[in-house]
Amino acid sequence: MRWITYILFILFFGTQIVHAQAPNFRRICPNGSDNNLYWTNPVYNCNNFTFYIIWERKGNTGAFLPIDTLYNPTEETYLHVNATPPLSEPNSYYFIERRDSCGPTFNYYSDTLLVDVLPPNISELDSVSIDINTNRVVLGWRKNTSPDFDKYLLYVFLNGFFTAMTPSETRDTFAIDLGTSNPNTGSYTYNINTRDSCGKLPAFEKRHSTIFLSYSNDTCAKTYRLSWSHYVGWNKIDKYYIFRKTNTNPFELIDSVNGNINTYLSTFVSGNTYDFFVRAKKDTSILITSSSNKISFTSRLRQDPTYLDINYVTSGIPIDESLHLSFNTNQSDEVSKYELHILDTSFAFISTTTFNKSDINKKINLGLDDKNRYLFYLKSFDVCNQVSFTSDTSTNILLSGNDNNNVRSLQWNSYFTWNSGIESYITYRGSGENGVFTLNPWNIGLDTSLIDTASNITVLSEGVCYYIEAKEVANPANRSTSNRICLSASFIIHTPNAFVPDGLNTHFRPEGTLIDYKKSIMKIYNRWGQLIYNSPINNGWDGKDMNGTICEQGVYFYHLEIYSTKNDKEIKQGTFTLLR
Repeated sequence: MRWITYILFILFFGTQIVHAQAPNFRRICPNGSDNNLYWTNPVYNCNNFTFYIIWERKGNTGAFLPIDTLYNPTEETYLHVNATPPLSEPNSYYFIERRDSCGPTFNYYSDTLLVDVLPPNISELDSVSIDINTNRVVLGWRKNTSPDFDKYLLYVFLNGFFTAMTPSETRDTFAIDLGTSNPNTGSYTYNINTRDSCGKLPAFEKRHSTIFLSYSNDTCAKTYRLSWSHYVGWNKIDKYYIFRKTNTNPFELIDSVNGNINTYLSTFVSGNTYDFFVRAKKDTSILITSSSNKISFTSRLRQDPTYLDINYVTSGIPIDESLHLSFNTNQSDEVSKYELHILDTSFAFISTTTFNKSDINKKINLGLDDKNRYLFYLKSFDVCNQVSFTSDTSTNILLSGNDNNNVRSLQWNSYFTWNSGIESYITYRGSGENGVFTLNPWNIGLDTSLIDTASNITVLSEGVCYYIEAKEVANPANRSTSNRICLSASFIIHTPNAFVPDGLNTHFRPEGTLIDYKKSIMKIYNRWGQLIYNSPINNGWDGKDMNGTICEQGVYFYHLEIYSTKNDKEIKQGTFTLLR
């Protein structure tokens, strides 16, 4: 029984030992007309190595013939020069024989291999997807089944060309793009190829492109819109799944859309921070997905206007007699515009004027005559162009008066712009001539009427003139000035009957009292009725026509439209003589 067991042991394990002693023939790679043979040597029990014999058979039939003998026991490669010369069989089979002097077996034979002339099987990417935690592109594919598979080669499309990805080679079935690709800037395209142990690659390209997700939001409608590029590389996409993270909460699936849709609209709550990504699912029975890049936005609260104040409405005297306005608000408020509404004292609408942030706290000329009273209020419009705040109503101070036997009565309306109230009304009094006035503070109080009986004041041609200045309690720098009125003077017009342009009275101009020289108009006609001068009277006529030509001596006709500083009007016509 022991002999039978021993014989069986020799037959089984002896065969394994002999097989284990054979060279491990790995591959045969063609290189032009040459063939490169590669094998590995196992650990041999016999140290008395004799030689290797390289056997070859051309074609599928026939005998194997020895082509060379190698005497180096560590040899693991062999170059068969001119193995496939022209017109010879393109397919050759090889095996390697090892011989030694150790018994009982002296010959060890490798497997028989055919020259590797076929490329490996094609590998195709299953998906390219973005890791939302690392913002890296992850590539995945199935294992290549080629027996002589060596490595996968990975490429990324950059600047119009496929270039080697980082890493560019691997034997795994997934890879992470560690290069400079940034999926937050756009979609990236990848390709994979397979190389066998002889370096051959199949001629194949199937591009896969990542999903690029972007967004826009409307703070007025409180909506956001997600938009993404379709995944490229699958025949059909089943669905896109939308994931959202709110503040510090985990991501949650909020919705899905069909695979032919690449936008999504929904609402948000102001003040929250949102993260999103989209995941595509391939339309197959096998679960294959691809995730987009992650986008984030904070639906911040708008800083709508919280207050809007009119600083003052005032006359521009002594510079001009127009109304001016200044307003104040928080300059960091988010507004699209400020709108001033102007009404008369019966609340009938007159006009609107639009301002912006650069007008805050500026003295703005409204282009309104200060001899009329108006009502004003401001509206601020938020970034959605909705009215967000309305100021209190303000007005200008309109002063009026009359003179009865040198008793001058003044009346004006209360100024109601400032919440803190009026500290005082300051009455300015003085006189002037030829449109030049000098007025100084005369009375301070809170009444809105005064009687002036003073007789010891200097009265020039303009009469006794007044204006009122209101001062705010909380901010005395805020002041509102009324229009100016003049009393105790008559509207008198004197017109010369001749002038000498080269003499003492070089200009023809009417003179008198209470004349508004800037507003009044003078027209001059020659004896044929031709208009030769048309201008305000403040400069007078110098004897030249409107082209600058010196007019001849003679009689000329004048037509005057004279306005007083009280806004009275007189029409005067007549003749005068120009002397040379």
